[in-house]
Amino acid sequence: MKNLFKKNYILFFMFFIMLIVIFLNFDEKSNQSELNKNFLNSSRYSNLNKINENSLSKENNENFLENRKNIKKCENIPELFDGAKKFVTKVIDGDTFLIEGGYSVRILGIDADERGYPCYDEAKKGLEDLVLGKEVRLEMGKEDLDQYCRYLRYVFVPASGETSADRNDKNVSLEMVKNGLAVARFSPKDIKYRKEITLAKKWAKENKVGCKWSSAVQE
Repeated sequence: MKNLFKKNYILFFMFFIMLIVIFLNFDEKSNQSELNKNFLNSSRYSNLNKINENSLSKENNENFLENRKNIKKCENIPELFDGAKKFVTKVIDGDTFLIEGGYSVRILGIDADERGYPCYDEAKKGLEDLVLGKEVRLEMGKEDLDQYCRYLRYVFVPASGETSADRNDKNVSLEMVKNGLAVARFSPKDIKYRKEITLAKKWAKENKVGCKWSSAVQE
């Protein structure tokens, strides 16, 4: 009887050991499966991250983002074709004015003093004399609008009378620089009329013409 009990005890013990081994083996496989699953998911996540990073690197292109922002922000600004002729209704300063409809135009090729700076009043008055109440021709450069939704244009005004003759029109940028009321200023993209406007600045500076060069304020 004692031997039988001992034999059964040994069998029970072996059976118990087998159950433990089977359980551990199953758990290890489950863990491995979970690890594999996690690895696959992390790989997919990594790949997705790479895709997203590539997409973001494209979207982070400064010009693309700026253009997209401008398009959204300036979506109510109507198109203004190259060479359009519009009446000037108000002058803001020496390089910015409003046309019919209340839209702003920033003159290309020059930079004039803002309000609070020494030549603001004279530059504004000079631009008013040139364009206020007149029909001007607006010529496009490389870009249509700036970040403030202003049209970027070279501006031409009739040399005499009220009707534009195109060929005889005065380049307002050139006139403002030649009169010492603004300085020549070009972005790398816009080189049209750069030579003549730069020469006009040189001449005005050498001859101390206008507020920009006859005052103590220098560029």
